[in-house]
Amino acid sequence: MLSIKVPEKNLWFKSILILIFSACLTPMYGQTTDQTDNIWISLGLGMYSTEPVTGVSIYTSANWKRIRPVSTNNGTQSRELYLKMRIIKNFGSASEDYYQNFWEFGLLYGKSFGTGVQFIIAGGIGAVKGYESISDPVTGIHTEVSGPFFKPGIPVEIGLMASGKNAGLGVCAYADFNSRWAFYGVSLNLLFGRIR
Repeated sequence: MLSIKVPEKNLWFKSILILIFSACLTPMYGQTTDQTDNIWISLGLGMYSTEPVTGVSIYTSANWKRIRPVSTNNGTQSRELYLKMRIIKNFGSASEDYYQNFWEFGLLYGKSFGTGVQFIIAGGIGAVKGYESISDPVTGIHTEVSGPFFKPGIPVEIGLMASGKNAGLGVCAYADFNSRWAFYGVSLNLLFGRIR
């Protein structure tokens, strides 16, 4: 049976490096003088729920939006390609001795509406990795009772963001549908990069 294990202590650092690299990498194909590539990073803090567990979530994403003018019979129209790589870290507890600790990784395709204030809807493919543990009430030592597991998922998201050219503020509602811990949550995010 295939088992995928990533050291927990290095996972957060590696994930941030992947997001920064992705946000700085401009696609190398189909460049024209008329098209516009917007690339930015979102960093946020929020809450999640798997029912009955609720907890804190750390939201990170690298976003790329390409706007390209296309000639049609009715004149010139804008076509948009919007991709998002999302990483969410969730940790919470239902009681003093039960804990959840897991990650979600997602690649989403979406659509944005508006300019200064934008509404975004996206969905895609992803995976969830994590474990659950119980703490001994006497020693306080955590013992894993399930996991680590790695399950495919379907990430979805809707969001609203207000931004200038290089910085902004956003709020999003997200969810991931998977066979282990389907969850949903909200996050307040800071945006940095070439946003519009």
